[in-house]
Amino acid sequence: MVEEIEKIVIPRYREVVGNLIAYVWKGEPDIIGHGANCMKLMGVGIAAQIRRHFPEAYQVDQDDSRIYYERLGDFSHADVKIDEEGNTVKILNIYSQLKPGANFDPTALRLSLSKINGLFSNKSIYLPLIGCGIGGGDWLIVQDIIKEELSDMFVTIVHFKN
Repeated sequence: MVEEIEKIVIPRYREVVGNLIAYVWKGEPDIIGHGANCMKLMGVGIAAQIRRHFPEAYQVDQDDSRIYYERLGDFSHADVKIDEEGNTVKILNIYSQLKPGANFDPTALRLSLSKINGLFSNKSIYLPLIGCGIGGGDWLIVQDIIKEELSDMFVTIVHFKN
């Protein structure tokens, strides 16, 4: 008699409630990303938290020499050391809007995520409800874009809870 082996299924997409920054300190994601504007401003929302906790990500944004409209639909990144053992997490500034405020651009998000998926397949990425707070995006549209464009990654969406 052959015993059945329990099949372990690792979901490629899930949503959790928590604090995106706290997951980094737990060492869970390979990558975290957040929506950024192309004007090099990271003053409010999750971008301000990224700037405060991971100044390397802010510095990469500031040092990006591309003209602002060349950044739309792309991303910048920084590798950030998270512990004394030298473990790192990659922080992505995902340029999903040209200007700050309610200027979310779903096409720009799609382009950015397509590039990210190609470069980081089979990595885990944690994201907030990107573009849906201050950016003014519609979560149902954004959710579909994420599922379509990050199909080769392990995606965790973090609904903010303090």
